[in-house]
Amino acid sequence: MNRWLTLSLSVLVALPALADAWSKKLSDFHSAAYAERKKLGLDKDQKALYAKYPTPEVQFLGATSAEGIVICPDETKAVTLAGKIAPGSLVGIRGDDLEVVKEAITAKGWEATVHAKKTATPHQVDVTVVAPVSAASQTRRLVIGCNHTWTFVVGEDTLVVKTKFGATDTTKATGEWKRAGKLLGTVPWTVWASTGNLRLEQDVTPEDQMAQAKAMQDLFKSAEMKALEDRTNAVSKKMGECGKLPPAKMGPCFEGPKKEMDAIAKEREALQAKAEIKGSPAFGCRRIDVEVKDGKLSGEAEACAGKRSQERMQVTGSYTSP
Repeated sequence: MNRWLTLSLSVLVALPALADAWSKKLSDFHSAAYAERKKLGLDKDQKALYAKYPTPEVQFLGATSAEGIVICPDETKAVTLAGKIAPGSLVGIRGDDLEVVKEAITAKGWEATVHAKKTATPHQVDVTVVAPVSAASQTRRLVIGCNHTWTFVVGEDTLVVKTKFGATDTTKATGEWKRAGKLLGTVPWTVWASTGNLRLEQDVTPEDQMAQAKAMQDLFKSAEMKALEDRTNAVSKKMGECGKLPPAKMGPCFEGPKKEMDAIAKEREALQAKAEIKGSPAFGCRRIDVEVKDGKLSGEAEACAGKRSQERMQVTGSYTSP
């Protein structure tokens, strides 16, 4: 699913109170539009309302409905949201990573010069046009992308990944894991970006997948696991005998087998943990999720070397552009 494009064709009567300036402006605009509808007698005649104040039909010049205009961090760019924009319409950008340096509604549409913050991360920035009175709206996107360098610190290891995002929220990249300045290895990644977040998943090779599968297969074929299964069957048989006793004797009879079953469960868990660690990567981690803000990274990593697959490690770091 493409998370970068949002299109709203509905009439919004009221919006929840939100903190950012654009939401406050939008809420005030909707309130005024609703009052104007009532004043003009159009609040109960949607057909007439939309005929006179239709949904804006706009599109950024140089982009299709599936693409956005890409702006690099610290870049200033002139953009045109082309189309017929009715007098009294509201046009605005949500978020603080793009600053509107200047703007004007002309015969061409909304013409503006925008500037991206130096610390802006790859994500969609919504530009919304709201028609007067009907408050029918359409949202198109500007996309902050281009080149970023991400440095992740996980325990004693450091991962450096360089990305180049275009108009989509996904890209491929290669990263280098190092420890004390020594290269541990280079791995391929799939990287997802959204507002305030970044996720990386290592593109696992068939060899890595086979190693993980073999570790689990070896576990289930092991003498230790066979012994646990034999003990489990024996304890289950004891429980079956307890279940045949009168109610007064049944509870005390179950106590011993239950303790033994709990001990078996702990031993089985320890064997599974050992197998997961055996199938873990030789270095680094296979999944990283971080929050990104003001040049800093913070989050967690999973599937790390010497750890169980769901065991999490703290991640810190920084990013720059380019």
